[in-house]
Amino acid sequence: INLTMAGRLILQLIVAGGSVFGRAFIDAWRQAGIKAAEKGGEAAFGRMSVDEARKILGFGTRYNQSEVSAKYNRMFSVNDPAKGGSFYLQSKVYRAREALEAELAQSASKASRSGGGAGGAGAGAGAGAGGAHP
Repeated sequence: INLTMAGRLILQLIVAGGSVFGRAFIDAWRQAGIKAAEKGGEAAFGRMSVDEARKILGFGTRYNQSEVSAKYNRMFSVNDPAKGGSFYLQSKVYRAREALEAELAQSASKASRSGGGAGGAGAGAGAGAGGAHP
């Protein structure tokens, strides 16, 4: 009977400690995300940075939507696990496309608000975005 009481007490202590640790971990995760966002960190909470996305898809600083789509389709197909490719690499290619498309949309939005041309890091006509990188 004493062993059962001791077991329950230990179990309650473990659950209470795990709960406190879990809440502290979640709070720390949120704070890290807030700080990264304040510093302009694009990689907050798993979002891929534009720089990493350009490296993955083989672009320089200038690219357009059709080039991103074409490169994505090619690299996504090449990395298809059914064809002996890597699911991990395929998911990186997918996230890279998402990041570059978001950057293009943001650049287009800024350009339309300012009434100017399509300026910005990724809104170029494709110079430097040749197919030199697979």
